[in-house]
Amino acid sequence: MKIALVNSSLCNGRGSDLVVRDLAQRLSLRHDVTIFAVFGADLDAPGCHVVAPACRRSSLWSRLRALWSLSRRLRRDSDAFDIVNCHHSLLALALPKRRLLVTYHGYRGRLHFGLGRRVAGAISWFVRRWLVRPSLRRARSVSVVSHSLLQEAIAARPALPPRVIYNGVDFSARESAADRCGEYFLYVGRIDADKSVGDLLALYLSADCQVPLYIAGDGAQKKELAQKYGDERIRFLGPQPRTALPQLYRDAVAFITASSYETFCLPVIEAAAFGKPSLGPQKGALPEVIDHGQTGFLYRSDEEFRRYLKALAALPEAARLAMAAACRARAGAYSWACKAEEYEDFYADTLKAHAPLRRSRRPRPEESKRCH
Repeated sequence: MKIALVNSSLCNGRGSDLVVRDLAQRLSLRHDVTIFAVFGADLDAPGCHVVAPACRRSSLWSRLRALWSLSRRLRRDSDAFDIVNCHHSLLALALPKRRLLVTYHGYRGRLHFGLGRRVAGAISWFVRRWLVRPSLRRARSVSVVSHSLLQEAIAARPALPPRVIYNGVDFSARESAADRCGEYFLYVGRIDADKSVGDLLALYLSADCQVPLYIAGDGAQKKELAQKYGDERIRFLGPQPRTALPQLYRDAVAFITASSYETFCLPVIEAAAFGKPSLGPQKGALPEVIDHGQTGFLYRSDEEFRRYLKALAALPEAARLAMAAACRARAGAYSWACKAEEYEDFYADTLKAHAPLRRSRRPRPEESKRCH
């Protein structure tokens, strides 16, 4: 198959960026794959074609121009592909319906480009009302990355329920030696309001835990939160290359988050691949990727957060090793080898279900005369 994977997210660093790259690399082993992305100029995806317009990351208008340029290129070239799979579906409305599949990663309803809250809120309302929902209705088929998104997708297109395909994780650099006792708690991800990093820092400090907290990532709130909370127990590491993450996970006690709207949460599975548990709220998709008491803890109140944080910091050796084994077993279900096959089945089923019917050839006039 000739497959186009489209990532039209305007926020660089979202989980969909990694999903599209890793999925494309796995599919390229058996198919001809092209990535269309707003942020793709420095995308490392061996074996794949990459189409990305020039875009300045710091400028919203540059991103919007890149999005417009990408939509024109996609509309022009879409007939060359058997499947056009949009992730973060802003461009879905610009594409021909007959080849369009949408993978929905969820939409929080907040956009943070350094704009005022009212302007950002107006843009978010417009995107949800006029782009996200119509694109789900327009697609031939829809997949979602967790069961927590099912109802939202079904509400947009009740006649055709979506398929759930969890994201995969690249395990090529995971630790194979004995599990290590961690030195710090770790948060990995964007430092934006929708990730509730400020709430996480406030909860961590209220727990009065002596194990330090490392924050790896970048975002609109990084400078503000670093000035407010940065001390000897909280370290802001800034954006980290993917090659640096394995070492961070190996030396961590656990991955922790306070985000109430996680539609999958890749760092939970990445941490589990290194035998590290996670702590997060019992909301969104986190109950789907964290087995409470086995691969981490889910909290429902601030008091539970503090109790589970201290429990993770003081786990006995036997309990820590048992939890590490459970984490590795859990992570094994999310390998890209398995998930790429699920996407291939999804593509094949869509092509089969929507295969154009062959029209019977009309007889020529001379043939009609012969029949009579």
